[in-house]
Amino acid sequence: DPQREDVDKANLKTKEASDAKFARDTLENRKGAYIRVFVAGTPSADDRKIVMADLHRFCRQGATAFHPDERIHVLLTGRQEVTLRIDDFTRKSVDELLEQYADIKE
Repeated sequence: DPQREDVDKANLKTKEASDAKFARDTLENRKGAYIRVFVAGTPSADDRKIVMADLHRFCRQGATAFHPDERIHVLLTGRQEVTLRIDDFTRKSVDELLEQYADIKE
């Protein structure tokens, strides 16, 4: 049915436009959060959550870094080390950090 095909095409174009707007809005929101956290110095609690969630996804936090290609495996491991360090310094006490990073035992 040609009429049905036209409706399907129109619906697909509408969905693509909606998806593109959603992607753009998401990236604009994320970019703003990164700027406020790392450049402007005026982040909100939501900005910090957005940035940390994005870093955790990008760095595959909570997932294995294993990859059969050694170069990719090393890259993924390095990414994870960065987020682990951020998590350590934002969640652990100074005593825990001393024990972990300075190898100081009480």
